[in-house]
Amino acid sequence: MSLTHYCIVKSGLSKGVTCAMLCHAAGDSSPGNLPPDTRVVALESKDIGDIAKRLEDRSIPHHLVEEDGELLAIGLEPALELDQIKRVTSSLPLIR
Repeated sequence: MSLTHYCIVKSGLSKGVTCAMLCHAAGDSSPGNLPPDTRVVALESKDIGDIAKRLEDRSIPHHLVEEDGELLAIGLEPALELDQIKRVTSSLPLIR
């Protein structure tokens, strides 16, 4: 069974800012040295604050990325058990 590493970025950002925030979220939430078969899921959300609250309510380990006091991305710690994560993320689209 493979680990899955979810990252969520606020939608509507420029491509450059989206990429930078995605890198921050992945780096902040990764313990490093992940196995090569780790899956990565990059999602976006208009209401990223609501997603952060839902993750917190379910005690899902995550890291917030803020810039100038604005929440721009969330990195979830890589996980094997995805049921609770999918309850929060299943309606979110992949980053376009």
